[in-house]
Parts: sequence; structure tokens; C-alpha cells
Amino acid sequence: MKKSLSKRISRFLYHYFWDVDVKKLNPQKYLYFVINCLLDKGDIQAARFVLKTFPKLKLLRHLKN
Repeated sequence: MKKSLSKRISRFLYHYFWDVDVKKLNPQKYLYFVINCLLDKGDIQAARFVLKTFPKLKLLRHLKN
């Protein structure tokens, strides 16, 4: 089953995106920016959101780079 990416960032994660307007941030378009920000600055809840929201193949590809 293919995961569909959310078009929004969960509200509890907004504070990790202090430098952008999160309400306008599209995780589908800026996938790697969102993943990088949450894994770099985030806590365990942010990491769980990333694992739940983004396809594993895209995560693996991002982590390899």
C-alpha cells in the first residue's frame, strides 16, 4: 500500500520551522527540507511523525545522501 503524503505539517511541529511560514509549506514539494529539519532539530515525536508520514524508500534515499 502506497502512503499518501500529508499536505500539512502537524501543528505540534510548527516550532521546528521558525524560519518559514509553515501554513504555506507543502511537505510534498519540499520533502527533503521537511525531513532534514525534523530529523536535525526535532525530538522523538518529530522522528515518529517523519517515519509515519514519509515513504521508507524516500527516507532511505535522503539518509544516504
